[in-house]
Amino acid sequence: MSRPKVSVIMPAYEHAAFVGSAIDSVFCQTLNNIELIVGDDLSADGTRNIIHERAGRAPIPVKVIDAGIHRGASAVMNDLWNVASGEYVAVINSDDEFLPAKLERQLAR
Repeated sequence: MSRPKVSVIMPAYEHAAFVGSAIDSVFCQTLNNIELIVGDDLSADGTRNIIHERAGRAPIPVKVIDAGIHRGASAVMNDLWNVASGEYVAVINSDDEFLPAKLERQLAR
């Protein structure tokens, strides 16, 4: 498999109400040479289940990192950066959404 143009990294913690929409917004990108890396920081509200459900039907490569202990956002971000293999890295929080052409438009600049 070739190197993705963009690695999208998403730290997640206790965002069951939002994380599915955040992941779907990455799946809907018009740029197709991307990967998604999601790190769950030991959520107890169902966030982890939603992440795994979405990853199981992903149209792009998805890597899921499940924390063994709650370590905080900075530690999760470091883990995600270390796994990213794209030429560029984009960050999305688990309670945000990308517009469909966000990555394509950014790369065009």
